[in-house]
Amino acid sequence: MAAFKEKLSEDSAIRETKQTYYGSLIQNAPNKSKAVWTVINNVQCRKQATPIMPNFDGNPVNIANEFDRFLADTVTNLREPLPKQDYDPIKLKRNPK
Repeated sequence: MAAFKEKLSEDSAIRETKQTYYGSLIQNAPNKSKAVWTVINNVQCRKQATPIMPNFDGNPVNIANEFDRFLADTVTNLREPLPKQDYDPIKLKRNPK
């Protein structure tokens, strides 16, 4: 029981330290909104956003191909971190294992 109380105390101290640290980052920032989002992205371990628009040479075929690649990569990148589901999307039932 003592170990449990000690762990709770440590967790509480860590939480308070994080609140103080992130609060001071936001409080001292010239742009509070940007600081809030920077803290949120940092805490959630989000990567820096990649540029959305690639460079185009003006060729309509190349533009269409790049757009197609962008859409395909976006779907793949959105699905990767999601847990695998064992549902049949057509039947909306759990597949037997």
